Amino acid sequence: MPVFKEKHWILITANFRAKIFDIMNPYYSADTFLPTISAVIYNFKVLFAATYGNSTSFNIGNFESRFVPAPKVNFRYDSGIFILQYVSKYKGLELQGFSNDDLQALRQKFLFEM
Repeated sequence: MPVFKEKHWILITANFRAKIFDIMNPYYSADTFLPTISAVIYNFKVLFAATYGNSTSFNIGNFESRFVPAPKVNFRYDSGIFILQYVSKYKGLELQGFSNDDLQALRQKFLFEM
């Protein structure tokens, strides 16, 4: 779930294999995002339970949250590129390394793919 707040993007994924919500935040301070992150996860749990309430595999209400170490953004206008990279590379364990030095190549890659 991409989340946009105060001109910044963060990514929250529901990791059904690990039964956890993974949060990828390309900013150095997560405190300003915690209420938004909590609200997004809560709403997802409510909607998921309403839709798939009879799931015997797991109880989404028991999913915990964790912050996945993510490369940090130097400038907020680059956060969208970082989120696209998170989505394309995240496999439920960790993010492959990339940095602000890779931004130009990532912009070209995503432009070509679009």
